[in-house]
Amino acid sequence: YDEIKSVTQLLTRALDNAIEYSLPRYPMPMSADIARIKRKMGIGVCGLADMLIALKLPYDSQEAREKARDALSFINYVSKCTSVELANERGSCQAMNFPLLNKYVSGHFLEDKYLSHPTHTVSVHEWEELARTIRTTRKLRNISTTALAPTGRSSLLLDASSSIEPLFSIFASDGSLHTSVSALLNQELQGDEQMVQHVQQEAASAGSFQNIQALPIPTRNCLKTAKEIAPMDHLRMVADLAGIYGVIDESASKTVNLPNEATVEDVKGIFFSSWQLGLKNISVYRDKTMANQPIPM
Repeated sequence: YDEIKSVTQLLTRALDNAIEYSLPRYPMPMSADIARIKRKMGIGVCGLADMLIALKLPYDSQEAREKARDALSFINYVSKCTSVELANERGSCQAMNFPLLNKYVSGHFLEDKYLSHPTHTVSVHEWEELARTIRTTRKLRNISTTALAPTGRSSLLLDASSSIEPLFSIFASDGSLHTSVSALLNQELQGDEQMVQHVQQEAASAGSFQNIQALPIPTRNCLKTAKEIAPMDHLRMVADLAGIYGVIDESASKTVNLPNEATVEDVKGIFFSSWQLGLKNISVYRDKTMANQPIPM
C-alpha cells in the first residue's frame, strides 16, 4: 500500500498537468471551459485479476471483492488528498467557487457516497476529516479523480490483466502463460518443471484449468477465465466497485461474457440485475456472436 500511495500521488499530479496542458488545445471553447471548471480525471487500475491470483483468491469470491474494494478505496482516498494538496499549491478548480451548486461544500458528498460501506483501508474518520477539510477550506483541485476505464493498451504495455476484468484466456497474447498464472503453477507444483509443463500442455489442449486433476480445486477456482465465471459474479464485482455502494467517483468498464447458448432472457436478466445493483452501464458479449472475435487459447 505504501507503493500504491506513492504511485497514486504521482499519477494525480501527472494527470493534473495533462489537464493544464490540454486547456488551450481543446477544439471547442465550451469543452475547455468545462474542463477548467471541473478538472475531472479518471485514475483507474489494471492487473486486478493478477493480484487476486497472487493472493489465491477466486475472482468470484466475496473475499476477492473485499480486497478489490480495499485497493480501489485507498486509491480514491489518496488521489483526493493529493488533489487537496494541489489546490493549496496551484489553486482549486473553478467549481469550488460555486458553493451552493457544489455538494462538496453545500452538501456531504464524500460522507453520503463512501461512509455507509467503509473499507479496511480507509476509515469513516478519515473520510469525515477529508470532507470537513474540503468543505471548510474549499480546497480541491479536481472535482472527481477515479474511474475504471478498460486499460486495454496499458495492460499490454505492463504485461498485466486489463482493468477489473478476470483473465479472458489462460494464455497471454503471445501464447505464453500469464505471468501471474505461471507463478501460481510453479508455487503449487513446487517448481517441478516437468509437471508444470505437463499441466500447461493439458490446459492448452482443454482451454481451461478446471479439469486438471494435478491441481487442487481451490487453485483451479483461482484460474477461472471470463467465460467460466457466472454472469452474476461479473456483476457483483463491478457493483461492489462502482455500484450504489461503490468506492470510485465515476463509472466502470465491465463486460459480462456469456456462452453461445445464452438466451434473450439471460441477457435481459443481466441488464435488469445491473440496474438493480446501481450500475450505470454494462456490456454483454455472447460467445461467437462475431465471426472475427479473439479466440482464447
